[in-house]
Amino acid sequence: MDLKIQLRIIQLLIIKYNKKETVSWRRELLRSKIISLWKLYLIRKQIVRREEQVSVQRRFWVRPIFTVDKRIEQGFSNNLIKEMLSNDHEKYFTFFRVVPAVFDQLYERIGPLIEKATVFREPISAKTRLEITLRFLASGDSMVSLSYAFRVAHNTISKIISETCQKIYECLKDDYLLKPSEQNWKDIIEDFKTIWNFDHCMGAIDGKQVQIRAPYNTGSLYYNYKHDFAINLMAICDAKARFLIVDVGGEGRRSDSGVLRSSEFFKRLINNNLHIPPAEPLGENGPIAPNVFVADEGLCGFTSVLTPYARSGDLNNMMKVFNYRLSRARRIVECAFGILVARWRVFARKIIASVSTTKKIILAAIVLHNFILSLEENEPENRRPYQTLSEEDRQLSADALIEIPMENGLIDQNDPSIARETFAQYFYNEGAVEWQWEKVLQNNF
Repeated sequence: MDLKIQLRIIQLLIIKYNKKETVSWRRELLRSKIISLWKLYLIRKQIVRREEQVSVQRRFWVRPIFTVDKRIEQGFSNNLIKEMLSNDHEKYFTFFRVVPAVFDQLYERIGPLIEKATVFREPISAKTRLEITLRFLASGDSMVSLSYAFRVAHNTISKIISETCQKIYECLKDDYLLKPSEQNWKDIIEDFKTIWNFDHCMGAIDGKQVQIRAPYNTGSLYYNYKHDFAINLMAICDAKARFLIVDVGGEGRRSDSGVLRSSEFFKRLINNNLHIPPAEPLGENGPIAPNVFVADEGLCGFTSVLTPYARSGDLNNMMKVFNYRLSRARRIVECAFGILVARWRVFARKIIASVSTTKKIILAAIVLHNFILSLEENEPENRRPYQTLSEEDRQLSADALIEIPMENGLIDQNDPSIARETFAQYFYNEGAVEWQWEKVLQNNF
């Protein structure tokens, strides 16, 4: 039966149903028939619509500009990148934010994980997939723009970036993120003592917000105090600007203390499940003090987290010395975020992707950050000037990553659980460094 005829029958039955002289039991029987016919009509309508869609022939199976031949003839992978690799390594570094030697080592590890098998058509090579992903991280270009550059359809580009970022994180996380153990913490503590003159420090904590496009059907969940949409990135950094532990994905409306409190790291911290070394004397003959993390005022009141004295109070010289020494150790996490943005310019723009893909992008960028810093430390010839940021890079970092707001009413500068007084007296007496006095006089710490 034709759909139009079926619809007309339903209309006639409805007219008959609306006649009030019809007996009640017949009206009820008629009503059930109308409902059954209407359901049948909707099902048949969906079937017809699907048949019509299938019958319409696709205009292209693969667009001519995205064919394998065009990709080889004009795509970046087989032309521009090869030319830079042969003649201009400086531009190669600008393009990918890594030197060729680092790319080769990364490809050696990631390549087998992202290689696709040939079925009906020749797949996009693993090297091209990695190049697309690194170019996206290095530039922040839209996926549509990358599709024209690499001659790959934009919907394929989005899948490549998501899958490759996931594989990069899975491949590198075990080697380049912290595995909590007593010896690993002791190594970090020694680095902070040697490099930043801060004893018993296990890491610097800070949080930033990464700007994203408004996610669908989330309302104001990711809407932040800057009147934009963002997700939170909470990180703990070592003395060499490498990320140790990260928590990605907190909604933009949450405070830094709220993000930390709900993180897996905090749960393990309060359950004493991080294998933190026991308290030891400060210096040779100093008082017993716990091992701590350093942070700004927004994380005051947390166990094992050391924060500065409130500047709103009347600070004496000992307090100012402590604030300076803590600030000197804590700023390494700011440097880590600055290096991250300076290298991966995807953070300098609003990330246009789903929340799940954005998390993969952030995690991949973080493990790549650690991977590259570790290689540069072992191979100085591959070093690039990211340890010292230019004013442009500093401004870029400040504009790109937003501070997570503090929770109202959280700060309690007299929290007895924090061993601030012990550290303050040590830095003012036995643990003093010669330049701290001048810094205290010059700055309001």
